[in-house]
Amino acid sequence: MKTVAARKAADVSGTHLWLVLMKAHRTLQRMATRSIEASDIGLSDFAVMEMLLHKGPQPVNEIGRRVELTSGAITTAVDRLESRGLVTREAHESDRRARIVRLTPRGKEHAT
Repeated sequence: MKTVAARKAADVSGTHLWLVLMKAHRTLQRMATRSIEASDIGLSDFAVMEMLLHKGPQPVNEIGRRVELTSGAITTAVDRLESRGLVTREAHESDRRARIVRLTPRGKEHAT
């Protein structure tokens, strides 16, 4: 059985580790946000591009679900990205109502 002193030391050590990790997380988040903003792309647009980079071409509604944007917001984001030549929208092979979004070569370059 651990002594009271040993338990307190473990608690302090765990608390210290948590604080260090939270500071590191905040620092990384600020750095990532600055980097994304410097590329003149909003965070939601970047989330769409990052998702397409890792998951490949996806239907518009699936992108919205995965990056947690409403149907209106995802449509607007894809419109913005398409107008900048970063994504293309194509007809879905088996569902005439759906559109597939894919990164262009320029979009891949921007997302990495």
